[in-house]
Parts: sequence; structure tokens; C-alpha cells
Amino acid sequence: MNSISRRFSMLIAVFLLVSIGMLHAQTAVTGGIEGNVIDSSGAAIVGATVEATDVLDAVTRDTVTNGDGAYRFPSLIPGTYSVTIKKAGFATFTREGTRIGAGIIYRVDAKLPVATATSEVKVTGEAPLLQTDSGEVNETIPSTEISSLPTYGNNVTRLSLLAPGVSMPGGQLDHHPENAGSDFNLNINGAAPNANGHLLDGVENTEAIQGLSIIVTPNDAVQQVKLATSDYDAEYGKVAGGLWQITTKSGTNAFHGSFFENYRTAGFNAADHFTEPNGIPRDIWNQFGGSVGGPVIKNKVFFFGDYQGMRNNLFASGNETVPIDAFRTGDFSSVAATDPIYDPATGNPDGTGRTQIQCNGVLNVICPDRISPAAKNLLALLPEPNSPGYSANYQIARPATFGQDQFDTRGDYFVTSKTVVFGKFSYFKARGVSA
Repeated sequence: MNSISRRFSMLIAVFLLVSIGMLHAQTAVTGGIEGNVIDSSGAAIVGATVEATDVLDAVTRDTVTNGDGAYRFPSLIPGTYSVTIKKAGFATFTREGTRIGAGIIYRVDAKLPVATATSEVKVTGEAPLLQTDSGEVNETIPSTEISSLPTYGNNVTRLSLLAPGVSMPGGQLDHHPENAGSDFNLNINGAAPNANGHLLDGVENTEAIQGLSIIVTPNDAVQQVKLATSDYDAEYGKVAGGLWQITTKSGTNAFHGSFFENYRTAGFNAADHFTEPNGIPRDIWNQFGGSVGGPVIKNKVFFFGDYQGMRNNLFASGNETVPIDAFRTGDFSSVAATDPIYDPATGNPDGTGRTQIQCNGVLNVICPDRISPAAKNLLALLPEPNSPGYSANYQIARPATFGQDQFDTRGDYFVTSKTVVFGKFSYFKARGVSA
């Protein structure tokens, strides 16, 4: 069994190394902690051991303070950390609940008094969200809020509307997916939607034309969403609107998972009096999935995977205009007084002086030899009116089916206390038929 575990671990490590590589200064994926350690007199403490422990997976990274008493963890996977600082002859310092976000370095400074028999400095609660190395303005949403807040269509990017300066332009179909990723357009501080950018675990995830997300990861798989709206670093210079940095979850030392299903049917809708006089057409939206994560080797190798499926059977209703039988034969005499048709073969090139068209002295009647063969072919394809009148005389309820399957898996391998390797595989398939 030990041999099998070693081989499996080696296989994962090779896969992760080939797929991504080690995370050094990948600010789009990771965050960090830095600070200074001093004694009661304000003098720097050199050689103090600093440990940053991820609360969920219990993995600890360590470093020591330099000659100025400074330390830095530049590449920490987003999450909640406990920071412990130790030095012989001094009290131990511990700060719990330090929440790390992607692309942000947080400061945790410590003052260590001289040790006594039971001396310890313990700070509870989150570190102040003060960014000292960047003027970036951002909205960060952790996994606890993502799982608690309602999101339409299980679409985590819609939480971006919580950030200041974010608005949704009118005219888009908010109730149906606009693309395979089920994303939608947003204006960030007045910038055009195609000026936005998206990163998924540090990998480019921006659709080139409209600025949408190519893939929207299900809520259950998202560790953190950070939307930077202004003053972001020069490395994101191609972005003029907002920048989404979405980080997916990884496994922990405990197995954990989730399951969800969202089901909606036309039975909960009210019929539209104008476009659905015969009742509500069939309308079913079924979105389902789940996630699972856990350890492969405790404190060393972890996995996390998720799946989301969507089965969408909708009917789009509306009022359209189709020609009545008289119009199909070129007889528009019934509307001659209100909507005259002028003969393009008469008058001047600029359109002046044209006379109303007629056949055998009847105004607004087009002779059969004047009707284009192409127009006759097109008219044969149009349905007959099913309501009275010349306009909005065809009520229609058209079926539209949409299916989507999405699967993501992620593995994390901690090489040493200072380096971590992770790899991510995504499979996404969408299909739609509209009749």
C-alpha cells in the first residue's frame, strides 16, 4: 500500500510540475504576508522563526527574519492563516485568522517582550486590511460569503455587482446564458465591457471580443473572488475596466464535499396576456452538481474536484409580424390611404417625383410580373398569421434547449515549507439548439 501511495504521489507531482510549475511571485494566483519583528525597545529581532499555517490544510510555511527584523511570505495560496513568531528568550507571538487574498500582501508586525515562565502574545481576529504596497481598489469576496449569498444561475461573477462603480448595461438577456460560460456584460467605472479582464487561478480567462469570462467556475469550487476596479499593477496594463481574479479551492486534511440542485419550471410563472393567451409554454431550468476534496497524503498532497451540469428547456414567446394573404400576392390596396407604396421605376434618381404603384388602375397593387422570384420563395417560408391585423399578427412560442457539462479538478503538492506546486485541469462542454 505504501508503494502504491508513493507511486501515486509521484505521478501527481510530475503532472503538476509539467502542467503549471512552482508558484514563485505569481501574484495573480497567490497573496502574501510580510512584516517586521521588534523587541520592547523597538530594536529589530534577527533570526526569529516565522511560521504561516493554513488553517484548512494545516500546512505550515516557515522563514526567518533578516538583519532588519523583516520577513516575507510572497506566495501563499488564498485562505485563512495563523502566523506564529518565535525567538529564544522572547515571548511567542501568534496572530490567528489572517485572511489572505490573491495579489495582495498583508502586514503582520510583531513586538516580542522578553520571555517569562508563561509569556505569550496572542492576537485573535483578522489582520487589518491595510494595503501598504499597492494603491489598488478592489472588492474581495471569500468562500464563506460566496456560499451564503444568493447568486442567479450559480454564477459567482454576478457578485461583482456588490462592488462600487459596477453596473450592468441594458439590453442584454439577463435570464438566459449569453455565452457558453453563462457570463454577462458589466461596465466598471464607465469603461466598456470589452475592457474587462478575467484570470482563473492566474490563467487568462478573457473572451477576446466582448471581455466576458470564457469559463465561469461553479460557486462550490471558488475559494475567493477579487475584483480590482482601479489602480491595479502595471502587469495588468491591458485592462482598462475591471479585473476579476478567481481562485479555486484545494483539498484539505479532512474530506469535504457539497451537492446542489436548482430546479425551476413554468408552473411558477404567470402567463403573459399578450404573447401567451393559450397558457404558459413548457419551461424547465435544471442546474445541478457538487464537489469533493480531501487529502492524498496528509499535510503533503491534496485533491479537489467539482462538476456542474445544466439542462435548459425553455420557450421564448413573442409577437411577430407576417404578411396576410393579400400582401403575399402583391395586393396592398387595403393600406393605400395610410401606407402608399411608390414605384421605384418612376421619378428621379433621388426619389422625388415617383408615383404610387398600381396594377390595372388599382393603387398599391403590384402586378405579378413585378414580384421578384426571390421574394416569392421567401414568402413561401413564412407562416400564416394566427392573430388578426396587419402587424403583431403572429404569436409564437419557440423552444430553445441548452445543455452544459463542466468538470474541474485541482491538485496541490507541497514540495518544501517554502514552495508549493499545483495543477488544474478543466473540461467544459456546452451545446444549444434553438428551433
